[in-house]
Amino acid sequence: MDALCPKHARPADICAQCPEEEWSEWDDVPRCPHCGARNDDWWDGAPIDMADGSRFTSTCGRCSRDFEVRVSVSPDFSTRALAA
Repeated sequence: MDALCPKHARPADICAQCPEEEWSEWDDVPRCPHCGARNDDWWDGAPIDMADGSRFTSTCGRCSRDFEVRVSVSPDFSTRALAA
């Protein structure tokens, strides 16, 4: 099932009433848009198949309000030489 817009109860990816300006600046962890609390345990309950642009709903540990999280994936790489 597609994620629903928490404000308008329609598919979030087509919700015309949720302009880009409603999203916070990108951060290293999700922050509650209601009270500003950091969600350092964001991966607990997050979908395992997240990809760039994925969205999921989280509940704030401080104010207990739900909010939507959008994911941006930045790949990091490490390499090593193969044995000859």
